[in-house]
Amino acid sequence: MRQELLLEAEADKAEVQVITPQMSDLKFLDFGLQVLQNRLTIKTVDVSKGPKINDLVVGILTKLPHTPITAAGINHGLHLETGSEENWHRIGNWLVPRKPVWLGLYEKPGMTSVSIVAPRGGQFAGNTSVTVQPSLQVPHGVYVTSNFDYRPPQQGETASAVREFIRSEWKSAIKEATRVAEQIFQKLVWEQA
Repeated sequence: MRQELLLEAEADKAEVQVITPQMSDLKFLDFGLQVLQNRLTIKTVDVSKGPKINDLVVGILTKLPHTPITAAGINHGLHLETGSEENWHRIGNWLVPRKPVWLGLYEKPGMTSVSIVAPRGGQFAGNTSVTVQPSLQVPHGVYVTSNFDYRPPQQGETASAVREFIRSEWKSAIKEATRVAEQIFQKLVWEQA
């Protein structure tokens, strides 16, 4: 509120989870904010609040331009229904084939998680990481998460570099989990045809 990053009504309704010299954890109406000595995390479960989170992060980085930052990331996750237990198994077997290795070692092996990392070029080069695993929220669903990471050059104002990374890459980073999920489900539909 003092920095004019939140509306007064939002700040007044904040729930303090923990405040210590090492950590502050606050819950606002539609997002959570956690500050550790070496990390800031802002998250929401409501995808429609993404632009608000983006504005808040950019605002914080604008107000604190001299804060040294060594790394930043934009994360997004989706819980998706597969339509049936058969489709759920089909996705797992497609991502982690049981033959030739796993069926020879175990009876009824199944995928619990598969992760990949790939370099990302451009002005804000870094890595893109994607994980696919069974959903804990949707029966016979999958959870797809993506992360765009960025390490700003250590000379100059790193907060400014990270602010520009957020402004430039936000939309692409948020779409990445969806792009991967679409590819998985496209493969699933193709195999069923």
